[in-house]
Amino acid sequence: VRQMLTESLLLSALGAAAGVLLSEWGMRVTLAAIPTPLPFWMKFELDGVVLAYTAGIAVFAGVVFGLAPALQATGGDVLMPLREGSSASGESPGRRRTRDALVVAEIAMAVVLLIGSGLMVRSFLRMQEQRSILRSEGVLTGSLSLPYVSYPDGVRQLAFFRELQQAVATIPGVKSAGYVNNLHLGNSRWSMSIQREGAEDQQESHWPQVSYNIASPGYLESVGLRVLKGRDFNSGDVRGGFRVALVNQAAAEELWPNQDPLGKRFRFSKDDSLGWATVVGVIPTVRQNIHTNATESVSEVLMPLEQSPLQTVRLAVLASGDMGGLATRIRRMIRERDSELVFSEVRSLDESVRYATWEPRLYAQLLGTFSLLALVIAALGIYGVMAYTVAQRTREIGIRMALGAARHDVQRMVVGQALRLTLLGMGIGLALAYALTRFMASQLFGVRPDDPPTFAGVTFILAASALIAAWLPAARATRVDPMVALRHD
Repeated sequence: VRQMLTESLLLSALGAAAGVLLSEWGMRVTLAAIPTPLPFWMKFELDGVVLAYTAGIAVFAGVVFGLAPALQATGGDVLMPLREGSSASGESPGRRRTRDALVVAEIAMAVVLLIGSGLMVRSFLRMQEQRSILRSEGVLTGSLSLPYVSYPDGVRQLAFFRELQQAVATIPGVKSAGYVNNLHLGNSRWSMSIQREGAEDQQESHWPQVSYNIASPGYLESVGLRVLKGRDFNSGDVRGGFRVALVNQAAAEELWPNQDPLGKRFRFSKDDSLGWATVVGVIPTVRQNIHTNATESVSEVLMPLEQSPLQTVRLAVLASGDMGGLATRIRRMIRERDSELVFSEVRSLDESVRYATWEPRLYAQLLGTFSLLALVIAALGIYGVMAYTVAQRTREIGIRMALGAARHDVQRMVVGQALRLTLLGMGIGLALAYALTRFMASQLFGVRPDDPPTFAGVTFILAASALIAAWLPAARATRVDPMVALRHD
C-alpha cells in the first residue's frame, strides 16, 4: 500500500505542478483580454491560498485514488484473483466494474461541463447577433453629467445639451449627433410599468413592464437604428407640447398584438401629470442592457429628451476621420461652456459593446477551455480502458480469431463495450445537466437552460469522440496474430 500511495502521490504532485504553470500562463492571457479594471470580487493571482488549495487537492486525489486500488490489490484472499481469472484469461470482475464506473463518471462530468460551456457560448453568440443591428464603425460615445447646483432644472439642462449638440454638429466630418440615457447593448437598464389606453380597469400590479429610455433627435441615426414605421423624434417634440414616444418591435407585439401601434397611447401612472404619450414610431428590438436574461422582457419605450430632461446622458456622434481628434474637439467645446464638466467614458461604439460584454465573453472562454479539457480526459479514459481491456483479453481475442471470428466481429465487441459505457455516462450526464443548468438562467442571453441544439450538439460530439477513442484499441485488437496471442503469458 505504501509503495502504491507513493506512486499515486508523485503523479498527482507532478500534475498539480504542471497545472500551476499552465494557470500562470492562462491568467496572463485572460487578463490581457479584459478591457476594464477587474471588479473587487474577481481576482486572478497565484497567492498562498490558491497554492495551498492546489496542494490540498493534489494530496487528496493522490491518497483517495491511490488508496482504493492499493487496498483492493492487497486485501482479501490471495487465491481470489486466481479464482476470478488470471491475466491470461481475463481480469477480476470487481476491478473491471470499478474502472468502468470511473469512466462513466468521467463521461457524465464531461457532459455537464460541455453543456454548460455550450450554453454560455451560444448566449455570447446571441449577444453578438444583437451587435450587428447597430452601426459597426465611425461612432464615438461618451458620458456627460451636469451638476444639480449649476443646472437645477430641466430648462437649464436642456439649454446646455441643445447648444452642445448644435456645436458638435458643426465639427468637420460629423454626420449626426444625439443623446441617450442608456446606450443600447450597455450595462444598465431602466424598467417601468405602463398603463395602456383602453385598459384603465387593469390592476396596476398587472401592468406590463418595459425598458424605459430617453433619447434626442439624432441618436437613432448616429447608432444606426432606423425607424421601421412612423417617424423619429424631431425638433417639434418640445417640453409642454404633444407628448410622443417610440417603441421597439417587441413592445409593439407585446402591448398591441395584431394591431398597428402607431397612434396608440400609454402613461406611466394613473395620475401621470404629463398625460398620455402617443406612439409615433417603431424601431428594431435591441436590448438596453445586454445582460438581460431570457426571462426578462426586451420591450422598450423611448421618450424624447426635450419632454423628459436628464442631468446625465450619453452622447453618440457619427463621424468620419480620427475618433481621437473628435473626442479632443468635443472636450474642448464642453470646457469652453463649463470648465467643471467632464466628458468621460469616451469610446467607440464597438469598444462600448466590448466593455459591456467582457464578463460573459470571459465566462464562455473559461467554460469552453475547461469543457474541452474534460472532453479530452473522457476520451483518454475511454481509450485507456479499451486499450487495457484489449491487452487483458489478448489470449481470448486470439482464440476467437483462430476459431474463425472475423475482424469486424472483434471490432464490434470492443467498440460495443465502449459505447455501453459512453451511453450510460451520457445518460447520467444529460440528467444532471438538465437539473443543474437551471441555475445558469440568469447568466444566459436569449438561450434557454434546456436549449435543444446545445444538448444535441454535446451528445453528438461526445459520442463521436468516444467512437474514435474506442476504434483505436479495436483496430489494434484485429491485428493480433492468433499464434502469438495463444502464447501470451
